[in-house]
Amino acid sequence: MKTISDNASEEDEEKAISDKWLQFAKQAVSPYLPGLDRAQISVNQQHCEVDCKVHRGIGLNLGRKQAQKQVADRTVVIFRRQVKMGEHDHVHYARVTMNKDGKMMKMAFSR
Repeated sequence: MKTISDNASEEDEEKAISDKWLQFAKQAVSPYLPGLDRAQISVNQQHCEVDCKVHRGIGLNLGRKQAQKQVADRTVVIFRRQVKMGEHDHVHYARVTMNKDGKMMKMAFSR
């Protein structure tokens, strides 16, 4: 089974994307997420976790599955904007996934 995570880690802050990539992501999202200038932005590297075969070694790990984490060659830019409608607060999200060359692979919205 393969699991993909785009949660932030300490390593992600060191590998921040260029301003050019960030501007490209903002431009792609702006028609769908009004008020982008007030949005919270986070940049994360995607991590893939792949289940390995059962480890049959001697010791505490006898028969346990070992998970292997790999850094994918993808960067996820997440825009989060809180909108007040009447008495309710709504959070709108936009996610832009880019490959290692800065090309947009996927864009997703939640409103």
